[in-house]
Amino acid sequence: MNKFLLKIYSHFLQSLTFKPSLKIKIKKDIIYFGLGGSAISGDLLKIVFPSLNIEVKRTFKILPSEVKNFKNKSIIVASWSGMTKETILVLKQLLKLKQKPIILTSNGEIEKIALNKNLPLIKFPLNNFPPRFNFGYFFSSLIWGLNKQKYLQLNKISKRNPKKFYNQILPQAKKIIPILKNKIIAIYTDEFNFPLTILAKIKINENLHRHCLINYFPELFHNEILGYNSKKLPVLIFKNKNNLLIEKEREIFKKLLKNKSKIQEIILPQNSFLKIIFVNLLIETATFLIKKEKILDTSLLNKIKNLLNYETNNNS
Repeated sequence: MNKFLLKIYSHFLQSLTFKPSLKIKIKKDIIYFGLGGSAISGDLLKIVFPSLNIEVKRTFKILPSEVKNFKNKSIIVASWSGMTKETILVLKQLLKLKQKPIILTSNGEIEKIALNKNLPLIKFPLNNFPPRFNFGYFFSSLIWGLNKQKYLQLNKISKRNPKKFYNQILPQAKKIIPILKNKIIAIYTDEFNFPLTILAKIKINENLHRHCLINYFPELFHNEILGYNSKKLPVLIFKNKNNLLIEKEREIFKKLLKNKSKIQEIILPQNSFLKIIFVNLLIETATFLIKKEKILDTSLLNKIKNLLNYETNNNS
C-alpha cells in the first residue's frame, strides 16, 4: 500500500474515533450551519438516523422568517479552519439573535468568538490536511452528541486495520477511474443514500478539479435523463439492493443509455457507518490513483476564497 495513501486512510479512520471532551447532548431537531467539508457531516447524519430532523444550511445570511424555527432545536456552527467568512457572518447573526450555538472548529476567529462568548465549543486537533479530509472529526462529534451507543459502534469499526479497508476498496476504485477521468461525470443513487453523492461530489470537485452532477432515482427520470439525448455523460451509480422499485428503474436507465454513456455500478455496504467510510475511501483512492499527492493541493481554492473577501464585521 502506498505510504501517502496509507496516511490518508489512517488519518480518516483515526478522526472517526475522536471523542469530544465537552459533554453535550444534541437534540433530535438540528439546524447545522457550515460549508464544504465542514458541512457534509450534517448531511451524512441522515443515513445513520433516518428519523432525525436536520436542516443543513450552506449560507452566510439568516432570513427573518427562519428565526422562529430555532426554538427547541440544537443550533450548530461548523468550520474546520474557524476562518470561513460566510460562517463567521452567520455566527455573529446568531449571537445578535441571543442564540448560543454549539461550535465545531479547530482554530481561528470562530474559536475566539466561542471562547469570548462562552459558547459550547468542540475543538479539533490541528493538522495539515484540508477541511474535506477532516470531516470525520465533525461526524464523530455529532454521533457522540446524539447517541453514545452509536458512537461506540463507529469507534469499533474505525479501529479496523486500514490495509484491510484498502484491500477491499482498491479493486472498486480501479473500476471507477475511467469514469472519473472525464471532465464532467454524474453520480446517481437512491434518495436515502443521496448524501453519499454529496460527499463524493465534494471530493471529486476539490481533488480532481472536475465537474460532478448528482441526482437520485426516481427524481432524475422526471428531468435530468432528457439531457442524455444530446450529450454522452459517464455515470457512476451507488447501488443499494434493498429497494426493488429503484432496482427496476436502474435497469431501465441502463437500457435507455446503452451505447450512449459509460456506466459503472458500485454496490454499497448495508451498514450505515461502513457505507460512509467506503464511499469516502473509494473516492480518495481513485482520485489519488489519478492525481497522486496533488489531491491535497488547495492553492486554487484558496485564491477563490480570497477573492470573496467578505467583511465579517458588517451588520448583514
